[in-house]
Amino acid sequence: MLLSIIIPVYNVENFIERCVRSIADQLKDYSDIELILIDDGSSDNSLNKLMILSQEYQFLKLDNKENGGVSETRNLGIKKAKGKYLWFVDSDDYIDINFISEAYKILLKEEPDIFLFGHKIVSAEGDVYSSITYENEVLNSQDLIEKKVYVNSVCFKIIKKEIIEKGKILFDTSVITAEDFEFSFKLHYLSNKIITTKLTPYNYVVNLNSVSNKRSKSHLLNLANDSVVIALKLNQFLKKKSNINRNIFFKFWLNNYLYGLFFSLFRFNYDYLTIKGVIKDLKKESIYPLNSNNMKFKKRLFVYFANRKQLFFLIVFFRRMLIKNNS
Repeated sequence: MLLSIIIPVYNVENFIERCVRSIADQLKDYSDIELILIDDGSSDNSLNKLMILSQEYQFLKLDNKENGGVSETRNLGIKKAKGKYLWFVDSDDYIDINFISEAYKILLKEEPDIFLFGHKIVSAEGDVYSSITYENEVLNSQDLIEKKVYVNSVCFKIIKKEIIEKGKILFDTSVITAEDFEFSFKLHYLSNKIITTKLTPYNYVVNLNSVSNKRSKSHLLNLANDSVVIALKLNQFLKKKSNINRNIFFKFWLNNYLYGLFFSLFRFNYDYLTIKGVIKDLKKESIYPLNSNNMKFKKRLFVYFANRKQLFFLIVFFRRMLIKNNS
């Protein structure tokens, strides 16, 4: 089996058919690609739709389980997968036609550790908001970081399963957010040959007006807490590695991630105790103050303020006052 495509499914009755068809219609001529669909205890009509689809596409491998979250479901998919390569696809997204034939050729010819491709950010109706593209290149992980290509999501890459098994990499089921970053970080650290392509076959669906896309207080708290948990784990991961040169590059990636965390603390309505807690936990592990090396000027300027706690609180305060006065 060359490739296992794993789709965790949870309450996506309005999207799952498009997702499955976009892939299954491309698989009819391939006996060495499997499509694994795992329903994570959906409370809507998702499972029924999957069962109907499995009658039409009899090669689908359908399973269901009690709700445990996307990380638990992906880990089950890894366990079930028989392919040399794995690809995680989110159940509300979809894939462009003819991409799988292109990916198939590259996997057979190049045998990369990771095959990395671009994506489009699209509306539920398919309107394209923006896209991320790469060049047709053969790189290693350090090359990718040097180019400032930080791909946190696991959906935009096809992964050699051997890397996952040797590195004992699994998704962290204790966090609600940030699980992709930890998985991708470890995966890239342990990989050597990475193929990138100009193709942008993955359609990442967002609904900018949906309630779920608005950042609630609980969502923000989970994001901050989980980001700290993952950052501390990855810092410990690097401490156990003896490849000094590779560690330097991957610390750039970790710092870029922490920059994103602090920009979130600045941009969104976090309470000051949460911000203090984040700084305290990161400082305890010596990953605060942040390192602004390898960052462009605007990021370095922001990090200058973020690294000075009182100044950071001051700019957070002024931003909130400005928003309040303009509302």
